[in-house]
Amino acid sequence: YPIHIEAGITNKCSHRCIQCSLDWINHKNDNIDSVIFIKMLNEAADIGVRSIYFAGEGEPTLHKDLYLFVKTAYDLGLKVAFSTNGSVLPNLINSLPYLSWLRFSVDAASPEMYSDIHGTNNKDFDRVLENIERIAKIKRRNNLQTTIGTQFLLIPQNVDRVVQFTKLMRDAGADNVQIKPYSQHPGSKNQFSINYEDYSHLESELNGFEEGNFRVLFRKGTMQRLKEK
Repeated sequence: YPIHIEAGITNKCSHRCIQCSLDWINHKNDNIDSVIFIKMLNEAADIGVRSIYFAGEGEPTLHKDLYLFVKTAYDLGLKVAFSTNGSVLPNLINSLPYLSWLRFSVDAASPEMYSDIHGTNNKDFDRVLENIERIAKIKRRNNLQTTIGTQFLLIPQNVDRVVQFTKLMRDAGADNVQIKPYSQHPGSKNQFSINYEDYSHLESELNGFEEGNFRVLFRKGTMQRLKEK
């Protein structure tokens, strides 16, 4: 059996990111059945699955029972994590004590850039930034062990703002930033690849922001694998 599961619990999403590799699924309004999923979690724990990551086709915080899934998995002894666009706060706050890590997909360093990339309102950037700051404060106030990560997917529309992004996330209280390359899904109509060798010099500059527990994760190995196809 696998020791790790990635679960897509909904295909609903509140954003329409231009670089989404799942642009072919036409986000609908489907949620995984909660009774069936809880049964699956119990079976998974029984056969030795050790961790679960909520991601997949949509925004996991839009499933009404995300907290129930997170808490159940945690109580069964599984390590739990999920990624999010950070726009829905209640599920984030409630789930926080039971997560090994949480990652915000941000990909921008200004309201205008965020709106262009995420296909949402300019005001959402400030709201997501405030949500990251709030989550970070809750973590530290309650001495939680959850790692709070933030993601910046490098595409032509944002590559010149990655330094500004890193500083913003550090100041917001995140534990890390993850600088990742865009990967073309075979079913996607999008194409946002860039020559990552032109930006490899950013790694040393971004590492200069590391202080205390804050880390910069520049996915150079992934970029090289994509180059080599």
